[in-house]
Amino acid sequence: MGKVKITVTIEETLIEELDRWAGEQRQSRSRIVEDAVVDWQRRRREAALIEGYQAMAEEDVDTAEAGLQAGFETTA
Repeated sequence: MGKVKITVTIEETLIEELDRWAGEQRQSRSRIVEDAVVDWQRRRREAALIEGYQAMAEEDVDTAEAGLQAGFETTA
């Protein structure tokens, strides 16, 4: 997968912080920004998985409760 050059506009204070961080890490601006986007993407995926698992857990509880109710109705 190749790289694509883009142009973005961000606050000057963020550029100063980006440059400071890049210098400390001995990385280019591009590398720091790319790492940040990859991290953001990973966190979004994790959040989607968590949300999905929570929804599945709620469905499992609802299904179990419905099954219990049906069992009670058949024994009554």
